[in-house]
Amino acid sequence: MRRVAGTSLEKCKNTRDWAKIKAMLKDDIGEFLWKEIKRTPVILPIIMEI
Repeated sequence: MRRVAGTSLEKCKNTRDWAKIKAMLKDDIGEFLWKEIKRTPVILPIIMEI
């Protein structure tokens, strides 16, 4: 799942819109989990700015 999240964030590298980044993370991780366990969990991406 970390690899999927990392790949998803790389696709959003030049985006500053938090909503778009969260949506892409949610979609990519959801798709990954569906392929792996055939379930659709609730995914709550939390992005912290450091």
